[in-house]
Amino acid sequence: MPDTEDTRSGSFLEKILESLTHPFYVIDANDYTIKLANSAARFGELTGSCTCYSVTHRRDKPCAGAHPCPLEEVRRTGQSVVVEHVHYDKDGVPRNVEVHGYPILDEDGNVTQVIEYCLDITERKRMEEEARAAREMLQLVMDNIPQHIFWKDRNSVFLGCNKNFAQDAGFDDPAGLVGKTDYDMPWTREEADVYREYDSRVMKADTPILHIIEPQLQADGRQAWLDTNKIPLHDANGNVVGILGTYEDITERRLLEIEKENARKALEQVYERERKIAETLQRSFLPDSVPEMDGYRVAQAYYPALDEAAIGGDIYDVFRLPSGKIGVAIADVSGKGLRAARYGAMVKYMLRAYSYRCDDPAQILTQLNSSVSIDLDIDSFVTCFFAVLDPVAATFTYANAGHGEPLYVPRSTGVPIRMRVTGPVLGLHEASTYTSETIILGEGDIVFLYTDGVTDACGEQDRMHVEGLEEYLIARCVMTAEELIDCVMDEVKRRSGDRLADDVAMVALQVTGRSVTAGT
Repeated sequence: MPDTEDTRSGSFLEKILESLTHPFYVIDANDYTIKLANSAARFGELTGSCTCYSVTHRRDKPCAGAHPCPLEEVRRTGQSVVVEHVHYDKDGVPRNVEVHGYPILDEDGNVTQVIEYCLDITERKRMEEEARAAREMLQLVMDNIPQHIFWKDRNSVFLGCNKNFAQDAGFDDPAGLVGKTDYDMPWTREEADVYREYDSRVMKADTPILHIIEPQLQADGRQAWLDTNKIPLHDANGNVVGILGTYEDITERRLLEIEKENARKALEQVYERERKIAETLQRSFLPDSVPEMDGYRVAQAYYPALDEAAIGGDIYDVFRLPSGKIGVAIADVSGKGLRAARYGAMVKYMLRAYSYRCDDPAQILTQLNSSVSIDLDIDSFVTCFFAVLDPVAATFTYANAGHGEPLYVPRSTGVPIRMRVTGPVLGLHEASTYTSETIILGEGDIVFLYTDGVTDACGEQDRMHVEGLEEYLIARCVMTAEELIDCVMDEVKRRSGDRLADDVAMVALQVTGRSVTAGT
């Protein structure tokens, strides 16, 4: 063969093709036959009738289905294409490949041949699959821990979050937050401004900010309190590219802190005006009003001891719970003076806080005991009786932490029944637990709660004791709740000679419109 310029060019082109480590083909656009292939593409001698699909796919017809044929795409569009396929190597092993197809046009612009070269991306696909599996595992872990997690870019745009955070924001899928900002979330604009201000401070200073106590209006309308941590995120070169945030919902703890703070502020007034301690504290202890209930009457009374300086820790409370039931409490803090008054306020507000989240008296007293055991002085304790009245079911469920046994007087017998102690006094042992008991109320029944100022009342007369109170109630069980409290107080004054040595608190609950059979 003469050594012409065309020959030399062809030889040079062949050397170039053979130097390629990935398969290279020139394919007839009409019948799919391979017109030219380098050694990386040949698995043996190619005949003139070899087609691309017989060599690479081991098929007897062009490929179709999930993987579009690159030749057909080039022929249809007249443009270059890139598609992913599964090709078989010379050993018959399937490999993931990325096929690049380019058109060869005739003078009229028709695609006559297609150039294809294939890059083996099997390892890349394996790494992508491992990365996808790792991301899914990480997301699974994040979605199953109690913390709330999110991350943002340099502009405080959300890049991702876990399921807990998505739910707070009102999204079913964490992916729904991607690309959004705090201004697209259900929290208030003021809250969003504060969040972004902290983001900016963390990223500018490249320093974490931990334990940010902040409010958040969530998608369900609940006002939550959060303990938030924010740390800067960096790229491979150490540049700050965003922030990672985590938070814990501390709403319950925060509400308790607020209740304690309210009690503390109330006590500050005591020290400012010592002469008016009794009036100020006793007003804060006692409920301003009693919830009205169809079929029930509630009477209450509080009489302070004569010595204003000797303030006691007697408290009682009657209030409506979120469930519509009624909480009834009476308690007595050991000792006298400012300390007893301070603990009385603490018990009242903490009892309300716990009962707003649970209506099981035993569980409420267990939680209350755990808290007051930490706060009470070592020589102090609290007796406490707490009950939940279900006005509809006419049930009275109670737990008694060492308090003087209240009396239940069924109209059917007129004989008082003591509501026994179901656990130790509060404050002795942090791990103490309590049990609940339930009374079914009937029409005309009376429940009578009192502090020891009633049963310990005496002067020249003998003490009343609980036995004396029981006898007194037997003779007056047909009275109204108000009349009964007035009569008991008259008896207490008579026995004490009108000089009360201890505070007196009483609550009487009377069923006026129920037809349920009474019993315990």
